[in-house]
Amino acid sequence: MSIDPHLILPIFLPPLLWSLARRTSWGQIGSQLNVVPTMSIILVFLTVAALTATAMLMLPGLSLTTAMVLAAAIAPPDPVAVDAVAGPAGIPKRITGTLQTEGLFNDAASIVTFNVAMAAAVAHGEVDFGKGALQFLYAAIAAVLIGLVVGRLAAMFANSVPDSVIRTAFT
Repeated sequence: MSIDPHLILPIFLPPLLWSLARRTSWGQIGSQLNVVPTMSIILVFLTVAALTATAMLMLPGLSLTTAMVLAAAIAPPDPVAVDAVAGPAGIPKRITGTLQTEGLFNDAASIVTFNVAMAAAVAHGEVDFGKGALQFLYAAIAAVLIGLVVGRLAAMFANSVPDSVIRTAFT
């Protein structure tokens, strides 16, 4: 049995992020509004740039677009891994909370970067950074709107179910 590679991201990422998102508070996001966008967007792009340059230096002959695809695939930190590493390492709760909150947002930047670089690599063309910026804005706005609508509908459904076992199974 094999799974279509295009299904890996939508099947496995949401359940991994679900419990983390449930523990993240809007108050925490609001209080860190200046830190989260910086870490989740700017640092992902800077990391992609650094990893792209490193890949091109370490693997002579690697094209810019191919190096960028590789970099975008490994650039974003995993918010689930923060949980696994931070607790045993004794990292303060405030820093762990910031890293987890940032991790909920950084995937949009890395996924759009990956898709733009992959499209350019497949077409043997140049990376269109303007198109990439527009795709990022579209993805970010669409994700927020879809998340709000689906979240509101799920909450309405969960609140209408009287049995706590069914509510728990639903979530």
